[in-house]
Amino acid sequence: MNVWSRAGAIAGRGFHFQDAVGAWFCARLLGGSDGAHRVVPEGYENLQVDGDVPLFVQVKSRQERRGSFTLSETGDHLVEMWEKHRARGFVTGRLVLVVERPVAGEVFDDLNRTLSDLDASHPLRSVIAEKVGPDLAELLTTSTILTLDWQLAHDQAVTALADSLNAARAACEFVERSLRIDVANAADANAAVTVPELAVGIDRSEVRHRAENALRLLDADALSRAITDGTCVPVRFVDLGAHDDYYEGTSARPEHIAAGLPAPMPDAVGDAVTALSAGKPVLFVGPSGVGKSTAVWSAVYTRRDVVWYEVRRTDTEAIRSIVDLAVSFATNDRNQIGFVLDGVGTGQLLG
Repeated sequence: MNVWSRAGAIAGRGFHFQDAVGAWFCARLLGGSDGAHRVVPEGYENLQVDGDVPLFVQVKSRQERRGSFTLSETGDHLVEMWEKHRARGFVTGRLVLVVERPVAGEVFDDLNRTLSDLDASHPLRSVIAEKVGPDLAELLTTSTILTLDWQLAHDQAVTALADSLNAARAACEFVERSLRIDVANAADANAAVTVPELAVGIDRSEVRHRAENALRLLDADALSRAITDGTCVPVRFVDLGAHDDYYEGTSARPEHIAAGLPAPMPDAVGDAVTALSAGKPVLFVGPSGVGKSTAVWSAVYTRRDVVWYEVRRTDTEAIRSIVDLAVSFATNDRNQIGFVLDGVGTGQLLG
């Protein structure tokens, strides 16, 4: 099935987000501060982190247009995890619910904080209490919620890798992507494993080995040249908070998509994503103001499993840098790189 059909794109993005969260946990292994030593995709949970205190991680993706997770559905996810954990008979371990969006508008950003730290009057306590009754205290001391959107997971993983490997951030972007692929491959392998104890994992030494190999294969000069000469910039979907420019008529940009400002364009974006998944280039054409930039950046946002660069110049020297950058990534079906030209035929995109 083509996971990037209009319906499949929604389901498929959840798996890719899970890979990104898995890479986030893998990157943290190198620091060693958590006492963790191995990440197991699709073990006892979506992700299992073995260490001094095992973590059983369930990952929940959510499209921006749906907003925050409600208290009720969050409580349902926590209770489901708790009941599965109790049925396994484990006496150790912590349950971690990773959510891509806030919970009723609240961001949970501390992996080491359990729900028992919530104020007694916190509404989530009441919701969970109604669902589990006398087991409330044990569930709260065992469970953690972590709000981690795709861009934040990527940025923090790259930072952890750069700090541990003493490597440039631009190079560690490539390493993070490689770790996502490793997580996806391990998840695929574990799909056929019926005994969780035999599941394939990624340990600290494998993460370091993978990172060092990726850095050796990467043409750092090509990567650096394309970025430092102004040809390309990495695409980042971050809500910058101030959006007056958008309401004044500025074309949509990644930060506007991250903030959920533009109206959805499901047909145009769905067709674009399907074409991209088939390895075809996509060109949006139309008069000013019809939503070309919105469609472009929405399609790119949907395919965040790809490493995207925005092209700022298309002169002969720039094209050479772009080709060198693409070649340096050693792309394949799971390691894809994409280039975005917003405003073809204008400014320095006339070539």
